This record gives sequence, structure tokens and C-alpha cells, in this order.
Amino acid sequence: MLISTLLPFITMSCLFISIVLFKKFLIKKI
Repeated sequence: MLISTLLPFITMSCLFISIVLFKKFLIKKI
């Protein structure tokens, strides 16, 4: 039950972190 309520939040956090890291990587590359 707890996992199912946390899953959307974890997914959004992972997505947000990967987007931030990807942007940092692009900025470094340029």
C-alpha cells in the first residue's frame, strides 16, 4: 500500500533528476 502511493512520486523524482542531469550534460558539452 505504501509503495503504491509512493511509486508516482518516485517516478516523477527520477524523471526530474534525469532531466536535470541531461541538461547539465548538454551545458557541459557545449
